Formats: sequence, C-alpha cells, structure tokens
Amino acid sequence: MRRPENRAAAHIPVAPRKRLERISATIKARKKNRERKRRLKQGHRAKREARAIRRLRREAKQILAFLSAPRVMFDSVTVAEIPADSPAALGYVGGSWPTFENGELRKRCPHARLVSVAVSTAHEAEELDIEPGDASPNDAPGFVRREHGNGVERPGLYAAVSEMVDVLNALDQAGIHPDEYRIHTAHIGAGKHLCGPSTCGLLSVKAHSTQWTFTSGGHNRDESVVRPAFWVGR
Repeated sequence: MRRPENRAAAHIPVAPRKRLERISATIKARKKNRERKRRLKQGHRAKREARAIRRLRREAKQILAFLSAPRVMFDSVTVAEIPADSPAALGYVGGSWPTFENGELRKRCPHARLVSVAVSTAHEAEELDIEPGDASPNDAPGFVRREHGNGVERPGLYAAVSEMVDVLNALDQAGIHPDEYRIHTAHIGAGKHLCGPSTCGLLSVKAHSTQWTFTSGGHNRDESVVRPAFWVGR
C-alpha cells in the first residue's frame, strides 16, 4: 500500500505569511515576464511562465486555507448543544449516538467542517475514539492503515492524554510514521491548551488538537483547541 505523502511538510511552509508575500511578488514578476515573452513572440516560454503562475496560485490558495482553518471544534451527544455557527464539529459513527452518519450534525451545523469519529474499528471514519468501552490503543495501527486504504491521508486518533502515550507506542512499534496520523488528546482540568512538551508536559510531541473541557460555555458539550495542521491532509 502506498504511504500517504506528508502534505503538512510538503505544502505548508514554516512561515506561511512570509511565503504568501514572496508568492505575490513572484507572481507579479512572472506576469511581467510572460507579457514580455508574448511581445517577443516566444510563445512556448510565455506558456511556461503561465504554468508557473498557476502553480504559485494553487500554493497560495492552500496556504490561505491553512491560515483560515478553524481553531476550535465542538462535540456533544446532544447535537442541539453544539452552536449552529460552529466552525468545526465532531460527530459519531456507530454507537448509541450516531450523530454523524444520521445527518443530524450536518443539519445543525450546515457550514462547519465536520469530522467523523468511529467508536470502534467496526466502523470507518476519519478518527478513532480510544477510551474504555470503545477502541483500545492496540487498535490504532490497524485503523490507521485501513483508513489510509480508504483515502484518509492522516486518520485521527482520540484518547486521554495519559492513554495517548500507549497509542503512540503502538503506532511506533507498527512502523507508522507520525506524519501519517493526527493526535487528538483529551486533557480536562489543565485549562485551554494543546498537549505537548512545552504546555502540560504529558506528551512528548505536540498534539494536533486537545479537548480541554466537557462543559464549554456552561453547556453539555466538549470543546477542543485545534491547530491548523489538524486540517492538512485529512
């Protein structure tokens, strides 16, 4: 099976805003060069400049999407508790509250970025819920490989930060590279943060998303902090 490309590393620069500035300047220069080639009747060279401009515009579009990606995500077994204008929301596949597969979540949040979450490996989704009563850390490698085959470039894995260590160990032992999945931790009681070595210190790597409360805004709903990289290569 083909390994998914590392889209985060390959397409999103370290300093995206500076890269956008450089792209804008380069496009301007290439446009001038394209027009000069046309005046000189060097059609093949003008076409080469046009192709380069299209590539740069595609890159700029992806960087803009990265910078505008949602930084917060909600979920709840009671869909009515999720704000209708949420920028992003999680919904479940299987289990007692199949809010994603029955379409209830999309009706509630018509403009949100939705993420499907499977409560066991018996179901296919973008993310696997690893906690007592649902999937286990040892299920993570098989789920990731299966979803790669289904076209999900970076499947997500949700677990309490204390259990995520076992999840990461299982993935490492299976030879699955960190660029091939997303980390979604749950860490309640430590405030709004992304788990990692420079924050809570309970994880050796920086999580892509962290659920930090079960009662966001005083409601029966979970809230997660989300890095833009969470949305790259889903």
